Amino acid sequence: MSANALPRNYRLEEYVIDAVLGHGGFGITYLARDTRLNAKVAIKEYFPQSIATRTPQSTITPITGGDTRGPEDYMWGLREFLKEARALATFKDNHIVRVLRFLEANGTAYMVMDYEEGESLADYLGRSGGYLGEPMILKVFLPILSGLQAVHDAGLLHLDIKPDNIYLRGNGQPMLIDFGSVQRSQAGDDTNRKVALTPAYSAIEHYPNRGKQGPWTDVYSIGATLYRCVTGLPPTDVMERYRAIKTGDEDPLVPAVNFERPPYSLYIRECIDQALRLDPAERPQSAAALQQGLMGKSAKPADKAPPTNSFGSGYIGEARVAYDPKAGKRRKRGFLEKLALSGFLLAALGIFSVQILRHFGIISDTEINDRIGAGLALAEQGAEQTRRYVNRVILRRPDRPETVTVNPPPAELPPPPFESQRVLAGNLSGHAERITALAFLHDSKLLASASADGAVRVWSADDGQLRHELAAAPAATVPIAASADGKWLAVVTRELDIGLWRAQSASITTTLPIDAAVPDRLALSSDGRLLAAAHQDGTVAVWEVESRTVLHRLPHPQQALRALAFAPSALVLATASADGDISYWSMSSGKQLGTLKAHDAEILALAYTPDGKWLASGGTEHSLKLWDTGIDPRDRVLNGAPATVGALAVSPDGRWLLAAGEDGGLQLWDLAQDRQIAGPSENGEVLSALAISPDARYLATGGKDKRVRLWTAATAPSANRADTGAAHRQATITKP
Repeated sequence: MSANALPRNYRLEEYVIDAVLGHGGFGITYLARDTRLNAKVAIKEYFPQSIATRTPQSTITPITGGDTRGPEDYMWGLREFLKEARALATFKDNHIVRVLRFLEANGTAYMVMDYEEGESLADYLGRSGGYLGEPMILKVFLPILSGLQAVHDAGLLHLDIKPDNIYLRGNGQPMLIDFGSVQRSQAGDDTNRKVALTPAYSAIEHYPNRGKQGPWTDVYSIGATLYRCVTGLPPTDVMERYRAIKTGDEDPLVPAVNFERPPYSLYIRECIDQALRLDPAERPQSAAALQQGLMGKSAKPADKAPPTNSFGSGYIGEARVAYDPKAGKRRKRGFLEKLALSGFLLAALGIFSVQILRHFGIISDTEINDRIGAGLALAEQGAEQTRRYVNRVILRRPDRPETVTVNPPPAELPPPPFESQRVLAGNLSGHAERITALAFLHDSKLLASASADGAVRVWSADDGQLRHELAAAPAATVPIAASADGKWLAVVTRELDIGLWRAQSASITTTLPIDAAVPDRLALSSDGRLLAAAHQDGTVAVWEVESRTVLHRLPHPQQALRALAFAPSALVLATASADGDISYWSMSSGKQLGTLKAHDAEILALAYTPDGKWLASGGTEHSLKLWDTGIDPRDRVLNGAPATVGALAVSPDGRWLLAAGEDGGLQLWDLAQDRQIAGPSENGEVLSALAISPDARYLATGGKDKRVRLWTAATAPSANRADTGAAHRQATITKP
């Protein structure tokens, strides 16, 4: 229990204190028992500890110290607290904290509320990586906005919305809490308004003489909370933004649309930026309008907006100087314009000075050339520093990769998971054309292989014996895909349907009819619930396997797709196109989350790490990269890849990335230490297919020679591999 809190077993009428749930600058919240109903309740006590103290008799009294403002501020806060209790007692909305009653005792007041198991959004963000995925964004904020609209409809404003004041119940349902700053939305003169706000989450009109408060004020706070959830950072405080714009500088707030990752739908990022406009008239004017925006509908401000002449110090006029080039006043130049103009003037002055020195013979042509060369080098260095400043500080984009050489690792490094000495006796032969795809099934006991002639064979991983043969549609790339649990194999049948074959069954048991072009790429989500099919016309259909229905049809891209991969959570699908772009798609909405210009050449393979933190991409022109899916991208370029990376796989523990292709055979990359390690195959092989069994016991490779090679895991270093370090290659890694 806190030293300033009521002791355990203290009695307030029919309530008995059990524990402290939390405390802040204005009060303490207790867990208590209702002795009449034998139920748990939460009790909030008004106790502003900066201006009040608790006596040994548990009474709270304001601190005077010869200053009458202490008692006045205390009584003002007490009245506001009781106003909050009365306001909340009128609401029955499931997404607003429910007040059962309030009582006065100990020189203060207490609010009795329903007790809910759960945690604040701030705590949830703290333990979940710092941000929310798009489905969770909608799950939290759409209901919260419904509750907030009910508050606004009652003529009230919350005025302190932030991650700490959004509560997530144990069942995941959100609830808006802590209405300690609640006010009537039709408040009059704000000259003597007392400021009780949270920096970064408060609108400009929170401050006295800065404009009329209204629903748009809470909209700003919701936008700030959303900004925290999608970027991992609180937005720049509004007064810092105001002062920067007032002096003619750029708005220091980095727009949400400038954050490329984690990927979110563009309309969600745009909606957040609109809610964070400094001018209240430019924001969505109600919680319902913002809610519509988060659902992909228009969130434009309504015709009836707050009056622009309500800002007591000419704020609107000054803001328009910064935002509107056509405003009456001369627009002040921003930081980048000032920097560019200064550089131009300095360059002109330098050229003029050199010409004078040359005219009078003070400096020779050789010296001029040397100095010009040195000046160009300095200019290039300055331009690079400016570019880094713009990317990191203004746009918050990762810096340009910097290439470093990695020395061979020490001998004590763990051996790679597969060794050339442990290949199974005999290769799996029987295919008449190039191997196009491989997949493990049935608890890693079976291996499926597909070839360009449309043959799909199923082998025993234990002894290499052929178990089943399936007929697929012949194509340049015969697609197959296996679910992570190994129960299902998806193939394109000769009837041009998508067939689902259950491991060890005699034939295909389920078909998904195709009403578009024939698919040439397939991917199954880790839970086997979703199947993505990239068709030859460039479209992608996402099937819900159990219901045999198309869940989403993704728009036609400008380039044909070459690879598909579901994130381990199955909430995001990554697609790679022939022009080197990677696009992310939400599986909850079917909308595009974002696009990366990932490669300068064609991408042929994608693979997520099991924890979903990295997406590997490989393609032509020796390109192999790792993309960080988190808030602070630390993308990596793995130099020394095969000429063409045709297949990728990540070991189940996430430690090893395997890349197969032309002129490089099979490569193993130690992701934990950024090192390339000699793989089990010889250089010069042309490989186009690769798979690791879910139990990590087997590795399968296949390619142009029409054979499937099956390797077993290395449980111990082999006898003729005395020097582990010698098996490692020196590699060049590119890091941000």
